[in-house]
Amino acid sequence: MTSRETMMPESYIGPPLPPPQGNVISRGLRAICLERRLPYQLVQRLDPWLLKKGLRYKTMRCGNATMRIRRCSADDRFVQNVLLNNDYNPAGYEIHPTDNVIDVGGQIGSFAVYAGQRATQGRVFTYEPTSENFALLTSNLRRNRLSNVKAEKAAVLGVSKPVRIFLTQFTGGHSIIEANGDSEDDYEDVPGVSLESIFRDNEIERCQFLKMDCEGAEFDIVLKSSDETLQRVDRVAMEWHASSKERKVEESQQLVVRLLDLGFEIDRYVEFTNFTCGFIFARRRQ
Repeated sequence: MTSRETMMPESYIGPPLPPPQGNVISRGLRAICLERRLPYQLVQRLDPWLLKKGLRYKTMRCGNATMRIRRCSADDRFVQNVLLNNDYNPAGYEIHPTDNVIDVGGQIGSFAVYAGQRATQGRVFTYEPTSENFALLTSNLRRNRLSNVKAEKAAVLGVSKPVRIFLTQFTGGHSIIEANGDSEDDYEDVPGVSLESIFRDNEIERCQFLKMDCEGAEFDIVLKSSDETLQRVDRVAMEWHASSKERKVEESQQLVVRLLDLGFEIDRYVEFTNFTCGFIFARRRQ
């Protein structure tokens, strides 16, 4: 899918979850004895009660990672999607030991931990603008002893400038777009850094993997960053976020066209059915 004539997104609906194996007792024993965690149904009952008692945070294990997350939030789903389901890393988009990785939209650190555990001889740079998410991100980097990951509390944009981030109770959805926030009065003013400055300030010659999940800022980054900067990127895994369902194809096509013009091949261009977002996976032509 590398021409403008064939760049309509593939519609995607996630597959249904497989039925649970075994009965309630066997699943509970497996969770406690083998997976070293509380059974899911028990957690679902305990978490709301513990949250009311003021215990907002908990720790979960996921693969080789230990993550601090918020109770009764989408954090556990984000962690599983990144660390277990490889949402940003399908075949051909693996993180290699010597890769330099830039993570835009670090949230609580799921992808930074994933990349840091794999780019053991490379470097990972992760950017998250909001205070609570950033505190969890840095905590999770320490928790997983990842000295090869550098975290910065900033938004990433096409040009370096301060920016307002509008907040939402859906803690993975904080956005530069006011309409995406819960209220025009609920926001954080944060520094914004350009992709060009990230390369320059960290002396990055090439970025082998650029991940973006930044709730609308991807348009500013891709459309306003210089050709020279983006041509130093080898692979892109991006979740895009359009302003409306009606405009999602038109807006996301701008990203596809820009990447094609820069010499990328589009391996996958997906729109999530009934949502305003989707994925783009692109790699530099050999």
